Amino acid sequence: MDKIPEKFVENRIEELRNSENVRAAAVVGSYARQPDSDHNDLDTFVIVEDDNFWRETEEMQNIVVERFYSPLEEAEGRLEDDTWWKNYHWYTNADVRHDPENLFDRLQEKAKEVKEERLELSEDDRQEIAYSIWDRKQDLDTDDVAQKRYLLNDFFRYLLQKFYLLEGEVPVKLNYRIKGLNGINGYVYKLSQDFLLSSSTSEKEQIIEKIIDYMSKDLPEISPEWDSEKQQS
Repeated sequence: MDKIPEKFVENRIEELRNSENVRAAAVVGSYARQPDSDHNDLDTFVIVEDDNFWRETEEMQNIVVERFYSPLEEAEGRLEDDTWWKNYHWYTNADVRHDPENLFDRLQEKAKEVKEERLELSEDDRQEIAYSIWDRKQDLDTDDVAQKRYLLNDFFRYLLQKFYLLEGEVPVKLNYRIKGLNGINGYVYKLSQDFLLSSSTSEKEQIIEKIIDYMSKDLPEISPEWDSEKQQS
């Protein structure tokens, strides 16, 4: 990885600015957060007149350039998905380079509203997490060591994502999830390090139990009993 020259970024934005289909363009992702660091790609989010969402990836001057094109309504709608937090980070950390209509202001305002709604967990949300933990624990009762290790790793990822929510924090991408814990909760961060570095299946399972015990203080009883809220069809 190397630093991406600012002139390179400006040229990519200029290419977008000259398109009649483009309404706004911003640099997103790691470069938007830390432009002076080394990066292996440049992500841009582009709001277009078109009704479709699409993605382009190409390599230019040994830099991978990724462009995500979206109509405004689709960009707002992505904040309603289960992975809303991905676009939340993109919009709120965006380095806006072209936006004559202030569309990213609208997206950022929407992102903040969604954050408040998503981080205010209802009792049913907490009961669902408690039930899901119980359900996943049942799957660990297997003599297939390879399958058990796979399930433990998947369980670990699930627990960390829910831990962020229980702590009132917006979840982050997998490649930042452990690092982000260090500034949130040192105990769970240490358990996570131990889990990832352990080569013992039984030790991994014990660490999972410790994480569950810690999370349980913010959850109803972890059990197979859960009735979801009724939803209109």
